[in-house]
Amino acid sequence: MPSEFFYGDNRDDDPVPGDYLKSTMNRFKEASSDAFKCERLANGFATGSFAEKWYDKLDPGTQDDWKKLKAAFLKQWPPETVPELSIEQYRARLRGEKLKKEEIGKVVIVRGMETTGHVAWANRILALSIRVDDPSGAMIHGIRDGMPAMMKKMVTGTFPTYKAFCDAVKAVDNDTIATAMEEDARLTQVKNDTRRLRDEIAQARRTPASPTAPLRAAFSGFNVSRGSAPRAPVVSHDADPFGGGPVRGAAPARGYQRGATPRSGPGFRANHLRMADLTRNTAGMIHHANTATGNAAYQLQVQAWVAANPAKYQGGDEYAPYPLTPGTEAVGSGECFDCGTRHLRDTPHTRAIVDPKETFYRRVANRIIRDDRAATGMANAAGLPANIHLVHVEATDDYPAHWVPDTSVSGNGDGPEAAASGEEGEPRTNFVFTDNMYSEHDAINPVDVYGVGEGREEEEKAKPFIQTVQLVGVNGELVDVVATFDDCAMVNCIDTAVFSNARATLSSPGASPRVLRMANGVLIPSGGCWRGKVSVGGVSAVGKWEIFSGGGAWQMLLGKPMLKALGACHEYVEDTVTLNTSAGKTILQNEL
Repeated sequence: MPSEFFYGDNRDDDPVPGDYLKSTMNRFKEASSDAFKCERLANGFATGSFAEKWYDKLDPGTQDDWKKLKAAFLKQWPPETVPELSIEQYRARLRGEKLKKEEIGKVVIVRGMETTGHVAWANRILALSIRVDDPSGAMIHGIRDGMPAMMKKMVTGTFPTYKAFCDAVKAVDNDTIATAMEEDARLTQVKNDTRRLRDEIAQARRTPASPTAPLRAAFSGFNVSRGSAPRAPVVSHDADPFGGGPVRGAAPARGYQRGATPRSGPGFRANHLRMADLTRNTAGMIHHANTATGNAAYQLQVQAWVAANPAKYQGGDEYAPYPLTPGTEAVGSGECFDCGTRHLRDTPHTRAIVDPKETFYRRVANRIIRDDRAATGMANAAGLPANIHLVHVEATDDYPAHWVPDTSVSGNGDGPEAAASGEEGEPRTNFVFTDNMYSEHDAINPVDVYGVGEGREEEEKAKPFIQTVQLVGVNGELVDVVATFDDCAMVNCIDTAVFSNARATLSSPGASPRVLRMANGVLIPSGGCWRGKVSVGGVSAVGKWEIFSGGGAWQMLLGKPMLKALGACHEYVEDTVTLNTSAGKTILQNEL
């Protein structure tokens, strides 16, 4: 706080000389004499200060003449030169003005008046916006991205001007803030609990196992009670399920019984039960992206799997799914079991060979999924197709008699399934599936079933709607990106590589807590979230995009949120999209 008296030695709490002179003159009256004015100025000098000593050294003619005294004062303490900041400097100040989480809703004093922290921040943003020469408001979405996540949830929409944006910030009421803070505290607690649990698991892995643990495990199956009934045998699928035939992909072996002598005849477990176990045990399994973070998380998954399944030396199964290598395809997608990617059978692998345990798991899971798809196709049909071979399974103590499909004549697991011709006149079965993006795993339905050698009509393939759009940069620059219109996508997406190339121009992305479910049920964590303005056919809108790898299939997906913001309507017959805005209609042609 400035001192009441003027010292004149440039100390921190000293008033600005020009301000002190003006405040003294403001107390003059029109009829004030020179003697009164000079005395009033001198009385404001601190006792023993540099200013008082300067005044005492003046000649009496100057001390008694106000004009001379004022001129002498301005000569001794001339007005300071304040340099004018450039537009770029003001823009840097505007970008650097960040709203802190703890300021939201907090009562603060600004210029002697009570207000809240976020309102004071909005006033500063509005004051700086006058100096940045940004009439289009291109920097607004970048400023909003810098707000705490809690505040961004409360301030949504498109803001054409800084005043509209700042008014929206000021309009957030205390009740809404209190509710958001409670939700934020709950999410923080969940994150802390998750982090603590992960640390405990890591600590448990580092703790040496008890030296008697192997003995306890070995003797756990013994029962010395003479009166108790024998333990029920447990069917295990740890044995190689593909040892039943010399050809890769032959029918699985029936396994062995742990803890008991194998009884006569092989054990069998119905595929729909195995599929139920596989679906349940992979529900929360995350298939990480091929990034540094994703690979580190994958290593933790592998360590946890090995610690939890020490006896499964061959690999995973429906009871204990093995983690999938980042960058590989999902199981049951026609991938090569050795490298985890799709390629022609006789061509080289497109990436390094995966862990043998993962290869084993892919074989087991592929067989379960393939049989389940075949059974689903037959259940959906009006009658059983003649070219699908069924195998009858006799009744056992555990399961009634039932039919299962024999799909060993279709696919080989080394890549995309391709129908192979057998002996002349022998029908073969090939299933072609299409997955709706973000649908549940068990909702996959076959769309084409045909026999090789039999005539079939080629169905015209639907084309995606492609359009070149422009991403608006921080300073108004435009970046062209090829976007795919996808009204089945629940979120907007942008490819990691595409965003990396344009990142220098666009605003910085934020962290995203979302985990995205793919068509086959695989969970992929988002690599971040970018919020910005996009121009489509001259129509602009602000949206959010989840960042993850599209594998080269697309650069950007305009999902339902952005299509709704653009007022898009797809005319499938003409294959055009109409954007309905307040300014009129804009018709887009498919660029594919």
